[in-house]
Amino acid sequence: MRGNNASVRVLEKNGYEFVKEEFGAEDDPYGNGMLIYKKEC
Repeated sequence: MRGNNASVRVLEKNGYEFVKEEFGAEDDPYGNGMLIYKKEC
């Protein structure tokens, strides 16, 4: 989720790349937006 900077750093250090930000997702309890990351295999 947006604002979880520690988790974002872990993802990026492990090769994940930011794809998009999604609002209104079912598992976004605070409505702040979810950051979508993807790792190419």
